Amino acid sequence: MAKKATEHEKLLRVHEIYKLLIKGASRYRIVQYATKKWNVCDKTADTYLAEARKLLTRDLEIERPKWLEQSVAELQNWKWQELNPDDRDEDVTTHNRLAALQFLKAQASLLQFEMK
Repeated sequence: MAKKATEHEKLLRVHEIYKLLIKGASRYRIVQYATKKWNVCDKTADTYLAEARKLLTRDLEIERPKWLEQSVAELQNWKWQELNPDDRDEDVTTHNRLAALQFLKAQASLLQFEMK
């Protein structure tokens, strides 16, 4: 039996499960992942999953104008980095930015925003 996780470890696990949720993982796969990776029971994995779902719900409740404001700010930052190579985030490539922009356009379309 695994030792009890600290609050910090629990938080990290919940965030890891959150990432799996947004990638479309099913409950079955998430529970399987958690039980194998952290040696926890199904009930504990379900608790982590419930907390991750709360985070996801909170993220989905963000108001459209706030979401748009954040997205535009991120795009402006990327544009700045493209024009000012010395200020670039080394871990964010142009390819990653283009993929993110496509994703952002798809999200905007779903939220009925026009992006050019």
